[in-house]
Amino acid sequence: MLDQEKFFNTYKVQEAFEDSGLSWDTLEKIYEDYTRRLPEMKKIADRLQDEISKVIDFHVHSIHNRCKDPEHLIEKIIRKVGVEKRQKYKNINERNYLRIVRDLMGIRILILSKEEWRTVHDFLLKVDEDSRYDMHMAEMPRAYIRYGDRDIFNYTIHKEYTDKGYRSQHYIFKYGNYYFEVQVRTIAEEVYAEFDHYFAQDSYSDLQRMSKEPHKREQEQIPRANDGVIDAQSYMNRMILRKG
Repeated sequence: MLDQEKFFNTYKVQEAFEDSGLSWDTLEKIYEDYTRRLPEMKKIADRLQDEISKVIDFHVHSIHNRCKDPEHLIEKIIRKVGVEKRQKYKNINERNYLRIVRDLMGIRILILSKEEWRTVHDFLLKVDEDSRYDMHMAEMPRAYIRYGDRDIFNYTIHKEYTDKGYRSQHYIFKYGNYYFEVQVRTIAEEVYAEFDHYFAQDSYSDLQRMSKEPHKREQEQIPRANDGVIDAQSYMNRMILRKG
């Protein structure tokens, strides 16, 4: 059982839930089904990481995997429907969520230089075309880039521009009965994404309040941003030293 009061206190999404029109009973059924499947999906994610690591024939910084936390799945669904108004999620239920939410399993490939993206891109296209692997690309690959970035992609991948600063290449594959997402990014982009995710934990209601008090919002965000820069630099230094 997913405790509604505790969940809202933790994730601060009660207002978003009320705006969404979602049924809490449906969300509980999704939560229970996904929790039941999670041990199997973690084994699959480990297997996928092993398979990719064995056949990759060029240098990357690291490869790792993760499965989405069940509560984070429910928080994401509420946010997609209640805040972002995404039609794709509107009629989600325990029977179709595996087709709709395609990043429940994820493989992350970290590279050092942005220019290395093309080598990984070509490799993933070959995996998609190779009948030896029980996986195929289910969606068009996407590169999320920021307005003003230099264009290193040309016409080799579909580009989606954002003003949020998020940068990454995403590939959606299907493996057996499950979808999984491969993300390709540099170490610097990984650090930014982690801090961006941390900052995004502000509640929907908090964001509404701060939008009405822009100066207060800036005052609250500046100390966190400064801490983020310091922690990001520390993280990158540790990664460089670890790699020797």
